[in-house]
Amino acid sequence: MKKVLLGLLVLGAIAHAKEIVPAPIVQPEVVEIEIVPEAPVVEPAWNLYLRGGADVWSTYNNINYGDFGHDFDLGKKTKGLGWEAGLEMTRAFWSDHFELGLGVAFQQHARFKSKDGDYILNGVGYGYKSDLDRFDSIPIYVTAKYNFLPWDNGWTPYLKADAGYSINRNNGGNIKKAINNGGAITELNFDTKVKNGAYMGAGFGIEYGDWLADLMYKVNTGKIEGRDGLDWDESIRYSRVTLSVGYRFDF
Repeated sequence: MKKVLLGLLVLGAIAHAKEIVPAPIVQPEVVEIEIVPEAPVVEPAWNLYLRGGADVWSTYNNINYGDFGHDFDLGKKTKGLGWEAGLEMTRAFWSDHFELGLGVAFQQHARFKSKDGDYILNGVGYGYKSDLDRFDSIPIYVTAKYNFLPWDNGWTPYLKADAGYSINRNNGGNIKKAINNGGAITELNFDTKVKNGAYMGAGFGIEYGDWLADLMYKVNTGKIEGRDGLDWDESIRYSRVTLSVGYRFDF
């Protein structure tokens, strides 16, 4: 009986001890939240292109000069080499693939190939020789460029188009005429000048890094007319295919 009472006392003491011992404090779990900064807004880059090129093919339109009741064909063939150097500033619009901007260039065109001819009308001989020389242009134009997706090797093809105003500079030139009337020869010499017109071009190219090369068909137009009493004018058009290389600066 004593043993039973002793066991009950021990169990009661243990139970009382559990009640007075405070329960352990459980710390709440700390969750770390990573704050990702917002990506800065990247403004489209300005592109500055330095370009230079040479004409691989060129021609003038067929220019006629009417006089003495006859049309003289002054020819359209060229001689020598045409070349150009230019500067363009563009910026991406609507997407990274499309660039739009302004350009200016100096274009030295190929020379006219001189041509001469003669005919007889009512017993009087008439002759001519054209020495029109060339005209140079300073076009101010809008340029557009569409960049395709780059190839795996890093090359990027593109299309390009230009349109603007051509400030034409005359480099001299004249038309020589001769009249042979029964052995009496009269020679006349008239200077010519070229007025301003339009400029346009379209083509394709390829880019690698900051270097580029393109092939474009280009046209400069204007009006050629006589000076010093030569009452004559005719539209003039210089067409060519130009191979250009360039370098791009981004900022």
